[in-house]
Amino acid sequence: MISNSITTFKIAGVPEHFNYPWHFAIEQGYFAKAGLNIEWQDNKSGTGAITKLLNTGEIDLAVLLTEGILADIAKGGDSKIVQVFVKSPLNWGIHVSSNSAIQHKFGIKGKRFAISRFGSGSHIMAYVLAQQLGYKPNPEDFVIVNDIDGAEKALTNNEADVFLWEKYMTMPLVESGHFKRIGEIPTPWPGFVIAARNEICETKEEELKSLLNVIRTASGDFMTHPDSFGLIAKRYGLKTDKMYEWFQITEWETNEQVNGDMIYATALTLQKVGIIKELKSPLSFCADLCKLV
Repeated sequence: MISNSITTFKIAGVPEHFNYPWHFAIEQGYFAKAGLNIEWQDNKSGTGAITKLLNTGEIDLAVLLTEGILADIAKGGDSKIVQVFVKSPLNWGIHVSSNSAIQHKFGIKGKRFAISRFGSGSHIMAYVLAQQLGYKPNPEDFVIVNDIDGAEKALTNNEADVFLWEKYMTMPLVESGHFKRIGEIPTPWPGFVIAARNEICETKEEELKSLLNVIRTASGDFMTHPDSFGLIAKRYGLKTDKMYEWFQITEWETNEQVNGDMIYATALTLQKVGIIKELKSPLSFCADLCKLV
């Protein structure tokens, strides 16, 4: 049944294949049937830029990297996690310029990381990678490049040495010879969560619950769609066979529960690598409407 009243939510996310269920739900009328109008914004600069939009009130909700939004909330960001969106890990490719002498991830110690911005996923995962390799990078080891286009220019012009980004979105640059992938590093937590501004959580809780129910339903339907990977490949200009490969290891969340141990473990990692100072309880990162277990 179509609702007589319409609630509009402004939502931002990266223009990547993970977010296709949102477009699927919009195009198939899932939100409209629930009395919701979704104004989706693509932001290619990533989680760090999107958290700024949340904190300034320019958007209501966002789909962000789990580690990025936890870092922002820990530093006083004006939002809370309301649901996990992609429950499978995000596989980051470790990239260097095609003419780089670096052949393996063990060769990156002391090298310069291209990052979209401080506090972004590319910044945080660089710390996680360095920790796994037994060292801690210095602040001057990071070069802000804003987005994937900036990273390509920085690596090509020898302004940075290493770039971490989702492996399938960078695959065209690897196949074209601009980047060389020297390794991978999966996140030890779910890839993406949905966050909402605190004001939205407090004043539009029922509408927000409706939105989350819709995207869970749409994500479940999308995962069983006979041509899901084909639709994604077409929209994002990626190869169908590679999207089929990616689709086999990707799972969107269809359950409203959020694992508190996962939130704590992620925050603990962020503290260990120096991204956040004070370790807080999972409750401080999650909205009251979360089904924290």
